[in-house]
Amino acid sequence: RLQTLITIESDSDQNLRLAALNDPLPGNMHGVRRADYACYRQARRAGYRGTFRALLTSRIQNLDSTVRYSDRHLPVVNSEGDVLFKSFSDIFDGNGGVMAGTPRIYSFSGKNIMTDPHWPQKLIWHGSHAGGERALDTFCEEWQSSEPTSRGMASSLYSHKLLSQERYSCNNHFAVLCIEATSTVNARRKRDTIRYNSTGLLDDEDYLYNAEEYQQLLNEIFAQPFRET
Repeated sequence: RLQTLITIESDSDQNLRLAALNDPLPGNMHGVRRADYACYRQARRAGYRGTFRALLTSRIQNLDSTVRYSDRHLPVVNSEGDVLFKSFSDIFDGNGGVMAGTPRIYSFSGKNIMTDPHWPQKLIWHGSHAGGERALDTFCEEWQSSEPTSRGMASSLYSHKLLSQERYSCNNHFAVLCIEATSTVNARRKRDTIRYNSTGLLDDEDYLYNAEEYQQLLNEIFAQPFRET
């Protein structure tokens, strides 16, 4: 089966969008891959074409590597287009990702997680040290534990930081953030696969990847050669 990876322009206008999943989650998210897929599904439902993934560490992933290397110089914006950070790299300057003013982070459903009561605890899971390195003992057992004895690194939005260093029991339900992994939309085209629905032929932008296909797409994106722009 022949597959190629094509790249087209995103609708993000050369920035990286940051949004929250529509519900706060406990430490057991069934792993980072499941969280990545939740970001993708909710982004698509909200009408975004970008390649979103969870802003979480894992055993083999630092937080500062969740965005493709060649895009880390781009500004990070919320879903309203407000600039949160001058660049993705600025989040990891060692100061904990300071946000100017009151944090303005919206869920894919359009709710401000700082003010909406659906998020009673104004904290976000991340599992990272301030510089972006994974905190091996504080990411809720690879984001697969909701036990009160397990710990996860989180950040209070009241601190005005994305990466403040606060350890919490994994049975807490906190916000989970999603970031665009790249400023371009990538689609895998399969020559021998034609997909239809009741209205006729679907193109790749209409196709909804399953979890395995989406993980393969992310792997392909990050396997592309690094280029500085």
